[in-house]
Amino acid sequence: MQNLQIGPTRVQVAHLDREWRIAASRVEEAAGPDELNRLVIDDPVPVLATSLSTPSREVEISRYATRRSAAGFRLVPLLADRAVVCRPLNPLFVMPGDQVEMFLSTPVWISVYLNALGGNDGSHVAEIPAAYLSDTWIGSTTVDGEIGYAALTKARLAYKDVKSKPHLATTGVVVRNLATRPLRIDQLSLPAPWLHLYATTDGALCTEGIVLEHKEGDSFAELDVMSQPLGPEGSCSLAGPSRKDVKSLRESGNGRLLGNLNLGNLLARKEFSP
Repeated sequence: MQNLQIGPTRVQVAHLDREWRIAASRVEEAAGPDELNRLVIDDPVPVLATSLSTPSREVEISRYATRRSAAGFRLVPLLADRAVVCRPLNPLFVMPGDQVEMFLSTPVWISVYLNALGGNDGSHVAEIPAAYLSDTWIGSTTVDGEIGYAALTKARLAYKDVKSKPHLATTGVVVRNLATRPLRIDQLSLPAPWLHLYATTDGALCTEGIVLEHKEGDSFAELDVMSQPLGPEGSCSLAGPSRKDVKSLRESGNGRLLGNLNLGNLLARKEFSP
């Protein structure tokens, strides 16, 4: 059995005779050795099958029946499957004709692939969020919009001030205020499904940077996705794919919706704060 700790989430994977068992549980604080490398290294992890290789009975167990004797699995990190509405702990203003960089951290999802040995990528069977986010509504009315996730953020203005955690990915955001008045940012939507995950040389997770450009008289900001991460020094290696092609973001017109800087009708119940 393999026991992996990713931030506040403990994942247990066991391979027995004719079945796999997967269990996930929550812990208050990350304990034990940092298992981040199990996420960002795209190599299968072998599991030794024994009669005692069963997860704790205190957590919910998912069972996957198989006749295959291969006993390897992969864990691949992804960003959220919906847009994440990030709200700064305190309102942030961008001065007229100016631009700032801010850095937002959001939790990753863990994709589980089983029977991944001998050059086989394995079969995708489950996704486990490293931290739970509450649902929120993104839209101008209760009819026109979509469901996303809600998160609180400290909106750091320098990458060096971001505290790296193994279950969080940092996105650098450039906000350009082309208007003649200060731009108040109460919250903004992060296009998580369209972003890749990267690993820095020191093991932190990050994504491509994004650019939000606000013009005079517009309540929205035009959104664009950069080709590389914003903030980390040195090269970054790809750690996880994006869920959607960024071309679909631009072609669908969601670049404006997802760049909304001031959504007054958010229906969040509980918000995650890294």
